[in-house]
Formats: sequence, structure tokens, C-alpha cells
Amino acid sequence: MASTTHASLPAPAEDQAYMRVSALEAGSLTFPQWWIVNGIPPHAPGLYNTPSLSFYLEHSKSGKKVVFDLGIPKDLTILSPLTQNRIGPGKVITVDVSHGVVEDSLKAGGIDPDEIDVVVLSHAHWDHIGDQRPFTKATFIVGSESHEILDYAYPQNKDSAFVSSLVPAGRTRYIGEHDGDWTSPIGPWEKAHDLFGDGSTYILHGPGHLQGHICLLARTSAEGSWIVLTGDAAHDERLISGERDIAQHADDGCGKPFCMHVNPTQARETIAKLGIMYYTPKVHVQIAHKAVDDSYYFPGRIPAKK
Repeated sequence: MASTTHASLPAPAEDQAYMRVSALEAGSLTFPQWWIVNGIPPHAPGLYNTPSLSFYLEHSKSGKKVVFDLGIPKDLTILSPLTQNRIGPGKVITVDVSHGVVEDSLKAGGIDPDEIDVVVLSHAHWDHIGDQRPFTKATFIVGSESHEILDYAYPQNKDSAFVSSLVPAGRTRYIGEHDGDWTSPIGPWEKAHDLFGDGSTYILHGPGHLQGHICLLARTSAEGSWIVLTGDAAHDERLISGERDIAQHADDGCGKPFCMHVNPTQARETIAKLGIMYYTPKVHVQIAHKAVDDSYYFPGRIPAKK
């Protein structure tokens, strides 16, 4: 059911700063539909063939450059062996890494990764982490709960699906780790962080999908338009619109319970907040696994929702 509540978002200040936002090609993948939305039996036919989008954001005043998520790494060997064995030809998940964030998106648009000031990773799954190595000067931001999976990841833990080198040592901020991090509630989010302190960009606490999952909210015009970048808080727009529920199987067909979200209750709470934003005028909610119009790709800009 569609949300009947609209978010109350702060009005723009005088000479309001905002973020110019555009999508980056960051690989694509296929995966089963029964993983994502309710009502589809386990192992039923039907696949999503989707991008794993990344986003470039540039501050209208300071020129600060932010990248949200890094997509699928072109060099799959940087992933853990467990993950490498789960993806590729003949596997349940197939990937296409012909286009990557650095060479095929940023550099093609005239931006060197050394120019990026901040990289925000929604979470630690392999199709969002990309390759942090080219971003030699950026501060990385991840959710504080990411410690739970990164502090004992591959190669220390040979059986982990995650890699400890996901973020650079000494240049990583675990948002939510300190009491002063979540001090800027906005709309339906009680926990938010005003990244630049000027109302242009907010990190949102978006738990449920994976430990440490965060979203990003940015103004896209000085007049009051916004975009929410959801990461994997939801994999299908119908979940946000209220038309469908997340898939949750007591038996995946092989005798095991299955859900794409580590905490389905929290996931539904986060999705409900996104639903409020979805039905709020001048707010665009963009999931990572939904293509945008070709004109939106970098170096183009995602226009503000009218």
C-alpha cells in the first residue's frame, strides 16, 4: 500500500549549497527474482538483469567531489575466494564488468580518482565495493556496524565473503562510531549526519540489509529538490512504493531459510522510510539496481524532480 505520509524536509537556506549528481556505470549482474520480492516460489524462473550503479556528486560551492558506492570491481580477483566461486559463467549470479567506475566513467568524464574527496560505501557486498586502490586521497565512509564483518574478513578469515582491504587503513570513517555522528535527523530518519554541515548532503542510517548499511540524501538544487541513494536497502522499486514485500522464505527449496536481508524487520523499517520519501514531492528515490535514463550518466546530471 502506498504511503500517505510525506517527509518534512528543511527548506533551503539563503544561497543554499547543493550537490550536482550523476550516475556512473559500475558493472551489471543477473540474479533470481525470487530472491527479491514476495510471492515467487524458490527456484522459479525469472531473472533481474540490472546495473550496480555508482554515483558522482559535486558540491555546488566548494567543488568537493563525492562518490557513492563503487560498483563491481573490474578485477574480480580482489574479491574473496568464496565470493569469486559464487559468481560468473554458469553460476546463479552472472556479472559483466566491461564498464567500471574509474576508467570507463570517471576518467572518461575528465575526473581522476585522485580528485575524489569522499567515497561513501553503502555496505560491504561485492557488487558495491569496487576497488578502493585508485582513490588515494579520499576519506572513506562506512557504517560503524561494518566492523562486525570487516574486522575478521578475508584473508584473516579464509571462509569470509568479505575482504578486509575493502577500505584504506587510516582514511576510513566508521559513521555512527561516535556519539556526535548522528546529530542531524531529517525527514523520517532519526539518525542522520550532515556531511558538510550546510544541509546539502546527509548520510542516513539505513539498517537491515547488511551490518553497517547506510544511504545518502542530497539536495539537487538550491530551490529544494532532493535525491535519495538507497544502496541495497531495496532491490526493487515496488518494495519502496508499497506494491510488494521483500522475499522471505522459510525453506529456500533446499531446506534452508532465505532472505536477502540479514535483519528483515529492520529492512522493512528502512524501506518504509524510503516509501515516505518516494511519495514526497521533489524527492527522487534511486535504487542501486535500477537503470537510469542514458542522459543521466556522467558527465550528464540527474535533473531535479519537478
